[in-house]
Amino acid sequence: MLGTPRGIRISLTALERVCFQAIAESPGRELSRVVLSKILPGSNLRTLNVAISRLRKKVSEAGAELPLHTVHGMGYVFLGQLQVQPC
Repeated sequence: MLGTPRGIRISLTALERVCFQAIAESPGRELSRVVLSKILPGSNLRTLNVAISRLRKKVSEAGAELPLHTVHGMGYVFLGQLQVQPC
């Protein structure tokens, strides 16, 4: 489950959760698509791109902006701050 700053909770699939967790655990650090696709079980570059797209869409539909930026020719970088709260 992902929460926005306004308290809206967003359900994530297992793949979206693992993907977001991998990127968000390294804020400010560029992670290549190849590295991320190896972290995600049974995935490839296309699967990764779809997971990122769906993650961005869900956050956008909740009225928030995901501070996840695409690094052209490389991968992604998370430029936000996280606040972890117990479920």
